Amino acid sequence: MRTLDTQPIHSTSTTPATRRVVRTSISPQDLEETTVKAKAHYIGVKIEQEENFKHVITQNIAQDHLQYASQIFQEDLRDHFENSYEEICEVQNKYLELWHAILQIEPTIAMRTILGREDISARFVGPQVLHVHPCTPIEVATIFRNHTVNGTCYLETPVITKEGELLFLNPGSKDLFPSGKDTPCE
Repeated sequence: MRTLDTQPIHSTSTTPATRRVVRTSISPQDLEETTVKAKAHYIGVKIEQEENFKHVITQNIAQDHLQYASQIFQEDLRDHFENSYEEICEVQNKYLELWHAILQIEPTIAMRTILGREDISARFVGPQVLHVHPCTPIEVATIFRNHTVNGTCYLETPVITKEGELLFLNPGSKDLFPSGKDTPCE
């Protein structure tokens, strides 16, 4: 059986305060059972807190591992990028050296390849100055496939234009030149 007693509490405030005292009649068995339940509840709460703490710690460790892996990945990516960039520069420099060599050997072929045009000619007019100019189309009337004109043999193929001019065609080329090299006839 429970009863509730209300008794005044001494206070310095202007509002009267009351104190509640609860008197109960609890048997020792009920008290022990209540104590066991309270302890069990307390232990359950502590276990739950430990589980939550372990979960938070596990999450933090996982985040740390992910952050570390991300940092390593970024460093590897940066290293690969720098290596690739250096390799691209090396290849480009070799490519430029190759074009420079081709320009020295045959400037017209090099410029035609670089510009993607067949209607131009090129020649050096200074140490590093290249004169590129358009070709003039010429109509050919006669081609001397035996390389002989008027009893003279030539290394190049002689042609006569519609205007009657004698020009020479280099083998494997469509370019006409004003002079050719004499060679003994066989």
